[in-house]
Amino acid sequence: MLEKELKVLTDFHSNGSYETIAQNFKLLDEKDYAYMVRTTDLETNSFSDNVKYISKSSYEFLSKSKVHGGEVLINKIGSPGRTYLMPKLDMPVSLGMNLFLLRLKGDVIDENTLYLFLNSTVGKNIIQRKVNGTVPLTIDKKAIRSLYVPVFSHEFRKRLNYLMSDLNNASKEANTKYTQAENLLISELGLKNFNPSNEKVSIKTLKESFLRTGRIDSEYYQPKYEIFDEKINNIGVEKLENICSLINYGTVPTSPYVKNNKSIPYIKGMNLKNCFIVGDFDEIENTEDLQDKFFTKENDIIISQMGTVGDIGVVTKEQENYLFASFTIRARLNDERFNPYFVGAYIQNVAKDFYLYRNIAQASVRQNTDLPTIKNMPIPLVKKEVQDEIASYIKQSMEYSKKAKELLEISTKSVEIAIDKNEQAAHNFLASSQQPAASSQQPAASSQQPAASSH
Repeated sequence: MLEKELKVLTDFHSNGSYETIAQNFKLLDEKDYAYMVRTTDLETNSFSDNVKYISKSSYEFLSKSKVHGGEVLINKIGSPGRTYLMPKLDMPVSLGMNLFLLRLKGDVIDENTLYLFLNSTVGKNIIQRKVNGTVPLTIDKKAIRSLYVPVFSHEFRKRLNYLMSDLNNASKEANTKYTQAENLLISELGLKNFNPSNEKVSIKTLKESFLRTGRIDSEYYQPKYEIFDEKINNIGVEKLENICSLINYGTVPTSPYVKNNKSIPYIKGMNLKNCFIVGDFDEIENTEDLQDKFFTKENDIIISQMGTVGDIGVVTKEQENYLFASFTIRARLNDERFNPYFVGAYIQNVAKDFYLYRNIAQASVRQNTDLPTIKNMPIPLVKKEVQDEIASYIKQSMEYSKKAKELLEISTKSVEIAIDKNEQAAHNFLASSQQPAASSQQPAASSQQPAASSH
């Protein structure tokens, strides 16, 4: 049972009563002393964009939920039981409100092995049985402590840790390459040290405001937007609709979600991230009423219209002839001056904040954008060779991300095999997978490995 192997099981609320915490804690949008990790950051594997911070005094007050990196984090609510492994970051980190943090003794099971187990099919089934409640579903500390976990040999655990090391390295490289793309983009646009005022007061005449733009909301006229417009216009811009052969909304499926040899993957906003189209796709039945304009082609740019407005995915060769959902918009370039990965990166990292959010549809409960706004989006005229270099970094990032995903699938599958059969069968599977972490770096598999047992 996991309780015997726990060194620490804690959460945000271990630091005191709600009243005491409220007096000593404030969540900040601007960068401060410590970063506060949330489920959304773990889901996107992004620890720099749209994140939250806390002051040094709050961090010290929340002493029982400090995060050092390498811990297992488990979601408490929303998607209870979903499990993550916390990376090591280069700044102090505090635990978010809806997560459990686990540190283990390491005698029988370590954090890497627990993470892989709880992300395997058998581990997910076990932890889901511990979820309780109706709306919302939750999991509590008692349920976590009562989890049964496998006991593997030291040699097999060592092999799993090698795999996790390779996985973490691939994830770091993916983030590094994407950061290089971001930095080159920002530098080329002259925004490297762009730190405009957040002053929300801008005095305009009626002619300068409503009669020109049709907008009377003060947020639209913030000085930072006008400064940004000036910088981009000095480079030269082209409207997105002028460089595209097709820009259109996605489709609402009329057929049920199915998964068979005739079904089609269905791209939704949640599948879009940093120019990638990722995750598990819903699939719908292929019916005669589906029009060609709703099927993807390589290099199509898919834009999230609602939710996280402006999240982007660029369609790869493998993702051709997928469908894309309502509340997403597809842009298909036909101008050789523009690389789709550059345009995607520009929308995701720049235009989202300084164009889309400025032009968010008014009087809306949920933030959303629309087709006219997307069509009128100004795209800067950056040198093609720079665009191609940015695209190269993004594609390299995609390859490293793909590698990390493959390593996770291989690792969790090996855990399942060790539980279902024995460790020798799992070693054989790893060897046949021909991964670097399963070859010369690894200790030789013992000819007599015990089967996994529960503890």
